[in-house]
Amino acid sequence: MKIAVTGATGFVGRAFIENFHRDFKLVGLGRSRKAPDWLPRGCQWRSADLYSLLDAEQALKGCDVALYLVHSMLPSARLNQGSFEDTDLILADNFARAAKKAGVKKIIYLGGILPDIPEQELSVHLRSRKEVETVLSSTGIPVVALRAALVLGAGGSSFEMMRKLVHRLPLMICPSWTTSLSNPVYIQDLLELLNALAKEPRNKSTVINAPGPDRLSYIDLMQKTARALGKRRHFLPVSFYSPRLSLLWIELITGSSRELVSPLVESLKHDMIAEAPAKYKKYLRTPIDEALNTARASARQSLEQGRIKDERNRRTGARKESVDSKRTIQQESAEGSKSNHQKKTESLVRSVQRLPLPLKKDAIFLAELYPIWIQGKLKPFLKIRRDPDSGIVGFYGLGLKLLELTLSEERSDPTRQLYYVTGGLLAAKNSKGRLEFRTLPQLNCALSAVHAFEPALPWYIYKFTQAPVHLWVMNAFARFLAAYNKSLA
Repeated sequence: MKIAVTGATGFVGRAFIENFHRDFKLVGLGRSRKAPDWLPRGCQWRSADLYSLLDAEQALKGCDVALYLVHSMLPSARLNQGSFEDTDLILADNFARAAKKAGVKKIIYLGGILPDIPEQELSVHLRSRKEVETVLSSTGIPVVALRAALVLGAGGSSFEMMRKLVHRLPLMICPSWTTSLSNPVYIQDLLELLNALAKEPRNKSTVINAPGPDRLSYIDLMQKTARALGKRRHFLPVSFYSPRLSLLWIELITGSSRELVSPLVESLKHDMIAEAPAKYKKYLRTPIDEALNTARASARQSLEQGRIKDERNRRTGARKESVDSKRTIQQESAEGSKSNHQKKTESLVRSVQRLPLPLKKDAIFLAELYPIWIQGKLKPFLKIRRDPDSGIVGFYGLGLKLLELTLSEERSDPTRQLYYVTGGLLAAKNSKGRLEFRTLPQLNCALSAVHAFEPALPWYIYKFTQAPVHLWVMNAFARFLAAYNKSLA
């Protein structure tokens, strides 16, 4: 059985590969062109940008099962316009489409436990997870939506944030969300369950909760973490609930990014408890104290191994420098080229916006309507010239071609219209940027997305001119579509 592991360099993905590379033919998927040093012998590595449907299709070729371990809470370009829930949506839709084309027989999606409350009361983060489940299931491939509790293990983002808080703060003021209940699950238990689900035949989609055996509040969890670390800590509960304040102090103390912390904190105001199906409880058995002690020991071991590796590299580097202290002009030139390539990569732009989907309309309708609408919106400053035969759409201002888009008929269909950026004063030469419209009728919405766009303008001019204009235009187009829908009601 060949299994594709997305997010292979992440916490769960790497652990799955390291634990079960002897049980399956594993294919690790990641954005890096080079396979990571830790990848076990016999495992395959495929470079893939899941924002590209073509990349996703090529990455999943020949795979029987796919583990979907992707979340887009961190930025993926120098400028990211759009919310993480919309980028999660486009990633999941690409993956579902690609899996269908590649003949994948089963998708296992690792999400999170959802509280037992009305869907409209879910936080944006939790609602996004539910949407991803829906989109992944849309092509008819059986999907196992594994809703895991907070995962405990060295290297996991949630555990590391908690460990740093306890390690660095002798006194913690605990807002009301810290009294919410959860069932933390040990990483090794979760891996064993993933292993069982990968082997299990499945012909229809299902949802499986994966909680640990112990139920406790977050303040209790931090107290137990303190004991596992051998730290004496004081916790002061307070009655107010302030996500912004919590976000600030977690960000400052742990060094974690706002993009990662914010959605998590907003989700903690509800109890995150669940019951696992009886047949899977045997995998979810490690008590919380044992899980924390093991995670602490693993974290210490990883730190020690990292220290030894750094020391070895330092000594090796010193020896190398003593042997060859003068770098050649060719080496300096190569380093300069690498720096330029990195700067070019960092200049790319991604913009994803959710749009209302007009009743009984498809992506072709949206793609044809957009230039007509924008010309009327920005008249007389903008004129559109469209060649139906070649699929070229030109955007002109003051008689100058500002942007040229060319329809990719081969990669387009009624649910997705793809245009490549092929010219114009506002795009860098040889740009690989693209614009697409796609529909998601199962969620009654559509998406517009710009990927890998490289502006011709200097970055700081682009950032405060062209970029905000594009965002304003797409938000105005969304309002127009909402009004259009309302007029049909």
